[in-house]
Amino acid sequence: DNARFRPHQDADPTKPRVPAIIDGLIAFKNNDHGAWARGGDVIFQNCGFADNGIGLTLASDGTFPTDEGSSLEVTDSIFVGESSNVGSHGGQNSYWGEGANR
Repeated sequence: DNARFRPHQDADPTKPRVPAIIDGLIAFKNNDHGAWARGGDVIFQNCGFADNGIGLTLASDGTFPTDEGSSLEVTDSIFVGESSNVGSHGGQNSYWGEGANR
């Protein structure tokens, strides 16, 4: 299946695979997912997820732990389920206010 992201050294498919590193992503106040990733050898590092419907969904490309591409990792990151920041009225923010957990 060629629809999966499978990075290789120097972007050359004849060379060894290397992890995709997503560094410093900030996902804030998304109504659905903060981020969703399928593939393998994906590393999220130094990321922040706050006030999202679902912070992060990871879907493996293989059968853990033996298949190449079954590694998904989150390091040095923070998840905040719901903060006290309720947004502001106006603009395109039609989801102003406290979440359902209050």
